[in-house]
Amino acid sequence: MKVEKSLWYLNEGLIYLNHGSFGATPKYVLQRFLQLCEQVDKNPMKFYLEDYPALLESSRNKIADFLKAEPKKIVFVDNATTGVNSVLRSLQPMMDRNWEILTANHYYPAVKNTLSYISSITGCKVVSVELPDFVESAEQLKNLIINGINEKTKLVVIDLISSISGMIYPVEDIIKQCREKGILTLIDGAHAPGSIDLNLEELKPDWYTGNLHKWLFAPKGTAVLYVREPDKYDIHPSVISNNFGKGFTEEFDWVGTKNFCSWLSVPEALDFYHEHFDYNYCRHLSLFGRKLLISELNLTPMVDESLTGLMQSFWLPEKAGSTIEDVLALRKKLLNEYNFEVFLNPFKERIVMRISAQIYNMEEQYEKLVSSLKKEF
Repeated sequence: MKVEKSLWYLNEGLIYLNHGSFGATPKYVLQRFLQLCEQVDKNPMKFYLEDYPALLESSRNKIADFLKAEPKKIVFVDNATTGVNSVLRSLQPMMDRNWEILTANHYYPAVKNTLSYISSITGCKVVSVELPDFVESAEQLKNLIINGINEKTKLVVIDLISSISGMIYPVEDIIKQCREKGILTLIDGAHAPGSIDLNLEELKPDWYTGNLHKWLFAPKGTAVLYVREPDKYDIHPSVISNNFGKGFTEEFDWVGTKNFCSWLSVPEALDFYHEHFDYNYCRHLSLFGRKLLISELNLTPMVDESLTGLMQSFWLPEKAGSTIEDVLALRKKLLNEYNFEVFLNPFKERIVMRISAQIYNMEEQYEKLVSSLKKEF
């Protein structure tokens, strides 16, 4: 059932249908974050030397339990992009012109840029599978990825849930087939923690990274990196600091002086999640919004509903535009005239709109969105 929006700091009257972009942190969790910030500055020396290690270990153990992973395989990073960079840049010495990295064109822009950078440094080739404008099934998606593999493929980098399309990849089957072929897997699971059930020890990706500040209600700048075999590939944080060479978790736990309080607020985020989150309610809203946008506006979804969870993405009409300037103008209009926030992004010479469903949303908000869009399209 719906949870009162007053548990968040979201503006009064704002219809926020874009939880997927940055998340929204509840007051309860932010209060713990601020309490920790105060604790730091009461005696910074004591906090970093004594309090921080114990608090961090507690956070690690609780999130590892939630993700069904061994704590020694889990470290905190600022965001999924940082996790992807840490893995790819650590693998650089292995890469050369004989390496191919396979991905798909629904990748997050930051991951695309990181792959381009790695290619420019090492000479490896990045191959992107072009997905159709409408993805019909998990079987179709799996086959498109697997069929893109060849004898040079050494690493597959794919989303668990695509940011642009909200599509849930059949990663279990893809990972299993890659493992049988001796191909490494890096899963960008930015949207997964909290929105779908995860069991990383059963999934067995070589590397997985996911944000906790989206669907799991943690403060911004909270994510995890999972490494299946911490001692095998010598994965280092993207920032090398004092603990270089002292072990996987030790290196990531200290990347120089920073505000670690977001990581330390994870237990409270999990408490809030377990008390309030209702997947079935959010899934109902997600499908309600999807059906409404299709029936009332004749919008074309990007993927079949069987591949979706709590986000739904649609191709907007051509007259909506195709450039980032068109996106910014439309977003500003929806916010200033109708008080909506939705995800808008240029993709393949069109604009994609994505809606999210969270426990503070309700059916009438999607009905209002449709009424507002009818005035524009």
